[in-house]
Amino acid sequence: MGIKKHKKLRRQGFLLASVILIFTVLFTKIVGMVYRIPLANILGGSGMAYFSSAYSIFMPVYAVAVSGIPPAVARMTAEQCALGNYQNARRLRSAAEMFFLLTGLVSSLLLVVFSQPVCTYIISEPLSRLCVTAIAPCIAIGAVSAVERGYAEGMQNMIPTAVSEVIEAVVKLAAGLGFAAFVSHKASEEFAAFSTVFGVRCATADEANAAALPVIAAASVLGITLSDICGCAFLWLSRKICGDGLTDDMMYMSQQHTPKRVMLKRLLQLAAPFALASVITTLSGLIDLVTINRCLEYSFDKNKAYALKKFAAAVLELSKGEKLSSFIYGSYSGMAFTVFGIVPSLTAMFGRSILPTVSAAYATKDKEKLAKSVNTVLTLALFVSVPCGIGMCVFSSEILRFLFSGRTTEIEVCTNALSVLGLASIPVSLCSPIFIMLQAAGMQKEPVKITIIGGIVKLFANILLVSVPQLGITGAGMATLVCYTVMLAMCFADLRKLCGKNPIQLKTVLCILMAAALSIEGAYLLNNVTSIWLDMRISLIISILFSVNIYILSAQLLSVMPKSLFKSKKYAQST
Repeated sequence: MGIKKHKKLRRQGFLLASVILIFTVLFTKIVGMVYRIPLANILGGSGMAYFSSAYSIFMPVYAVAVSGIPPAVARMTAEQCALGNYQNARRLRSAAEMFFLLTGLVSSLLLVVFSQPVCTYIISEPLSRLCVTAIAPCIAIGAVSAVERGYAEGMQNMIPTAVSEVIEAVVKLAAGLGFAAFVSHKASEEFAAFSTVFGVRCATADEANAAALPVIAAASVLGITLSDICGCAFLWLSRKICGDGLTDDMMYMSQQHTPKRVMLKRLLQLAAPFALASVITTLSGLIDLVTINRCLEYSFDKNKAYALKKFAAAVLELSKGEKLSSFIYGSYSGMAFTVFGIVPSLTAMFGRSILPTVSAAYATKDKEKLAKSVNTVLTLALFVSVPCGIGMCVFSSEILRFLFSGRTTEIEVCTNALSVLGLASIPVSLCSPIFIMLQAAGMQKEPVKITIIGGIVKLFANILLVSVPQLGITGAGMATLVCYTVMLAMCFADLRKLCGKNPIQLKTVLCILMAAALSIEGAYLLNNVTSIWLDMRISLIISILFSVNIYILSAQLLSVMPKSLFKSKKYAQST
């Protein structure tokens, strides 16, 4: 049976691939914020605790079963194509899809089976079980999507990944909020008619709201599962209709036929370090989930008078059966941590888009190209993360009020924590692409070692800092900053070994810091003036736009504006 002829797809270089992925992430993050803002307003601190708890349980399992797949498949695909073994690339995709679909189904089932004891005894949030059950199918669906995305990225084609992520974001917004609003409306109708909520008798409206929150949160999570199904369907249909860019001639010239079993074995060897590093990274969220509630409760018991005075507004909002620690954790994870995650998700795209180039350079022993790629990624990651992180630190209150204006108490709880997380976003934004580059360059064990040490630091820092009544949830942000600063120092040591020299010049780092400081100072001064006679949101937008202009101008004057990277056709082609 002959191979179907498809139009050969044009592959993107590093810069074009980065632009595609960054704009995709910007779009999906904007849509994600649009999703999170009304969701947080619907659920509040306690409801977001159920939502975030389910995610914290789900993510380590997802990391084990899925997260190692895209980079491993992308690396092997890029290597096989660089060596001209195109048939092996297709055989790899076929074997990987079948294997990871089966492991994903098993993982989904196990997550559902063990959701009750985990929610009850480990995280002390038994009402999160519905959310965990609703999100469990995403593991099997995500496994198939991960293979398709990794294969396309290994072929240096970021379009399938980009479009599928856009589809997922849009469906999540529509279905997640739609399902949550529908369930909330039904709960209100039932309480008004029968004084019950899903069969549970409630004496007051506050009790009815508390009884409905776990189901509303689960309904919104079900929308996420539907979005994953739609994204996976697009990836499969896209490849069937458009092909993968390999022609009949390319397939005919490919002479090596490695057995699927051999390729799958190597794929698992490559995926394991990626997955383990990702697991340990996601364990940071699980560490927060396990330690924050307990440490907050310890600090409240230690100084009840101080806690009641500091969180008086939050205590008044709590319904019967709701815990203050859960309310605070939900505010932190649902609002502050959501904002904090935007910048690292952008810079991680640099690592994903450079992965095929680094893998090919490593396979062909081109050390000069490898060092150049590392320098490019670090420069761009710093250029994006430093001003964003400092801005998040300075404007934490304004950002939260801009996004979650309906939740005054929750904002008050987590404003200081977001200020610290803003600074932490800088090392986090650098660690993400560095991990991908180290793994692509054959140093798979290093990210695992680094993240294990970082996890230990995070655990002890959480226990020490969150337990201090005067710090509380802000201590969790401080622990994140300490954790990732240690990890970044270790990352740079490994990059120096890999490149044989400093991966980025100190002058570049200092100039970016100076440009960012000037821009944020300008924004701060302007916001202080304009906020007197303009609406807070308009004032913040004007200040940010003004800050961007100052930053770009300062970067140009200091010769750290990476414009030459985008204009250099020679570089784009070389990558």
